[in-house]
Amino acid sequence: MENKSKYVFIDAENLFYSQRTLGWRISYEKLIHYFKHECGKETKCFVYTGRDESNSGQTKFLDMLEINGYIVRTRVVKKIKDHKGGYKWKNNLDMELAFEMDDVKDKYDTAVLMSGDNVLS
Repeated sequence: MENKSKYVFIDAENLFYSQRTLGWRISYEKLIHYFKHECGKETKCFVYTGRDESNSGQTKFLDMLEINGYIVRTRVVKKIKDHKGGYKWKNNLDMELAFEMDDVKDKYDTAVLMSGDNVLS
């Protein structure tokens, strides 16, 4: 029997808003180290987040993720008018994350899903 890997799927966009609401701060450097230590160094960690190309801080964050070994999946965010006449940013990566989890399900025996979005629970 083939020994399968552990895969971690992180919805960074919704996790960001949840940690901000709760006053938490996640160290992505420590997080990947934890998963690689606890689940094995071959563990693959995917991060899904919107990309605002004009945000240099976000670009640095995404670069840091890749340098630390994350597999980064992004989509350019869209500015959408809300019902109050204001705007909000939307990227709809939830479905992409779910589809990729399904597409690669034969490659892992354990999956961890991290998100602050109750839709994914």
